[in-house]
Amino acid sequence: MGDMWSFYKTESKNGMSATAYDIVMNGGSRYFVFCNLPLFQRICKCQKCGIKIPREVPRIKFRASFHYGAGYYCLSCGIEKLKWKLSQFKHAEFMVQKESKNVEELMKVAEEVMADELYPKKMALGRMFQVMSEKGQE
Repeated sequence: MGDMWSFYKTESKNGMSATAYDIVMNGGSRYFVFCNLPLFQRICKCQKCGIKIPREVPRIKFRASFHYGAGYYCLSCGIEKLKWKLSQFKHAEFMVQKESKNVEELMKVAEEVMADELYPKKMALGRMFQVMSEKGQE
């Protein structure tokens, strides 16, 4: 092989990529709470369907200060809200696992190239060119 194609073994990996997501876990102060203490509950209105929930009926509370949709939900609407949140978690989990695998594959390729005996020689040559060009600019 010619000198230009010293790293031909990894040419087929050209173009591999992984999305560089910033994973932010907002909402650490928001909670879903199952409420079932009739002695301390009041009649309330479901935030979604608007039905009045008697004090002896269990409900789901979305505890979230200054957040749209905070408040109590009847169990049927609460379950819908929980399913929606679970689907968001599942989608995020799938995307994180997928991109984690892509990052691992990129790391393997990079480590394979670095393990090649030619890599340190070529990088030393690049460093030498850099030093030579810097001296010429002085």
